[in-house]
Amino acid sequence: MWQGQGFYHFTTCNSVDGNPNYTQNVNYPEDIEGLWTYVFYSHNRNLKRSVGFIKFGDATPTRVQFDVTHPVI
Repeated sequence: MWQGQGFYHFTTCNSVDGNPNYTQNVNYPEDIEGLWTYVFYSHNRNLKRSVGFIKFGDATPTRVQFDVTHPVI
């Protein structure tokens, strides 16, 4: 996950099709200074799914999901 200007950038890859660029951006509030932010991002190998949540202050969490197969290391 990366922070860009105005957004958080969730990214992962897929070993099945070789695409290293599965991405989704979540915009953050314009006035983020001093705003508590909670981030969770994880991959479940059995479900072949990456899931992320991001929550800004008291706002409703935003969810991202990628159905991908990660390479075995």
